Amino acid sequence: MSTEIIQGEKQDFAFNLKSKSTGNRFDLTGFSEIKVCFKSGTTLVEKLESLAEVTVVSAADGQITTSLSVADTDSFAKSDDGDVEIHVDFGGGDVKKSQILGAFFVTEKLC
Repeated sequence: MSTEIIQGEKQDFAFNLKSKSTGNRFDLTGFSEIKVCFKSGTTLVEKLESLAEVTVVSAADGQITTSLSVADTDSFAKSDDGDVEIHVDFGGGDVKKSQILGAFFVTEKLC
């Protein structure tokens, strides 16, 4: 189910990461960086854990949260194709990724 984002609003997101091979929770223990990318049309917004833009709620359970700011959502044009990609970097070239296609859609603000 897609999340509606209205341009110019703060929007919170929570993710429960799962292993692609087993479907079980994805253990984040030992990560060196987590990046969450939001793409709508040609606009890309990135959030980094190292900049305190992504919060690890439970490393063992693969739970993270992040938010899009008013400025972030204002940068998105009206669309129904918002995708999310999550990068978990464990260092030494060990990067795991997850994509959520059609994760959100953007509604044009009225005022």
